[in-house]
Amino acid sequence: MGEFLRRRRPSLDSQPSGGPGARLGGAGRREAGQVGALVPLGLAIGLGLVVIALVVGYLLAIQTAQTALDLAALAAASAAARGQDDQRSCLDAEQVALANRASLTDCTLVRAGSEVVVQVEVSVEVGWTIPGLASSLSSVSYAGNPTSDPVS
Repeated sequence: MGEFLRRRRPSLDSQPSGGPGARLGGAGRREAGQVGALVPLGLAIGLGLVVIALVVGYLLAIQTAQTALDLAALAAASAAARGQDDQRSCLDAEQVALANRASLTDCTLVRAGSEVVVQVEVSVEVGWTIPGLASSLSSVSYAGNPTSDPVS
């Protein structure tokens, strides 16, 4: 135990000058290296989170477009089955699409006797976009009872 008390710790004045790493000895250089290794890791994690957010945005836009599309087609077919004219049926489809955060880009009704086939197309804007990929998604859906080839 006496040997421990006799050991003298070097003071900061006895350390060679030359910067923060030199004043702290080897420990400062090791800590600086650890921080330097954490920066690329943090950047990689941040970039990964941004990519995940973009992919989730596209998946949500696809889901929104499909839901709006199906509901708009059913609304138009239902209106046509109740005897409303094509314009009113498409107006119903447009209102349903708007209520589902989509825009109706096309609405076509084909009547064959008592049968009605409705083709609707909706477009949905994507929140954040990736350069080179579409900023809006569109899709087509049919509703009704097609006895032959649907809307040509």
